[in-house]
Amino acid sequence: MLKRNKKIINFIGTDKSTLAFPKKKIKTPTKKKRTSPEKLIQKKIEAYLNILGVRFFHIPDYLLMFIKVTPVVPQYLKNLVSQHFKGLPDLIIWHKNKKGFNHCLLLELKTETGKLSQGQKKWHNGLNVSVTYGEEEAIKEIDKFILFCEKN
Repeated sequence: MLKRNKKIINFIGTDKSTLAFPKKKIKTPTKKKRTSPEKLIQKKIEAYLNILGVRFFHIPDYLLMFIKVTPVVPQYLKNLVSQHFKGLPDLIIWHKNKKGFNHCLLLELKTETGKLSQGQKKWHNGLNVSVTYGEEEAIKEIDKFILFCEKN
């Protein structure tokens, strides 16, 4: 072994007296994590709502996943998340009208080819959830909602 730049280098060879430098490990290119198209739509819509100054609420998927897989999280909390948050609409949007009343829009964002899951269908049952397919349709629905709030 030879110390070089405070690193220990192990030599490769038939005997230890042969000075051959170690083979370099070839790094395989790491795959970039792909953001799903639905998440990209979500980010754009959230940016649009921020520009408009409209309040909204969204529970990030990574937070729900963290709760489900973390061993130190109590089981009752894991059950709560799996029973009540599965299928929750992507965005809950509030807007105040001229009279001071709050209106709420439940918005489910999908790609043009996206489909509702069973959990989403269950959550949407009995509620007025707007399901939009694509960014443009979501923006139109938000604009329609804001106009409704300002008229009423």
